[in-house]
Amino acid sequence: GVESERVSERDGLQQAIKNMLDHDGPYLLEVMVEKEDNVFPMIPAGKSAYQMIIEPPSKDQKLEKPTGST
Repeated sequence: GVESERVSERDGLQQAIKNMLDHDGPYLLEVMVEKEDNVFPMIPAGKSAYQMIIEPPSKDQKLEKPTGST
């Protein structure tokens, strides 16, 4: 019974956010991103919220590949 919307294209994101903010009550906005995209803040796969990454690593660092990742 919760209003929801899925966005898979960048050009639909602004309108989807507006729809969400204009809605009175709970709303689920699912935004699809490419597997290779890094969206911050992020919680790495298999980690807890306490291990959240707030910002991208510096140029000389790389994000470690999560265990069990393909």
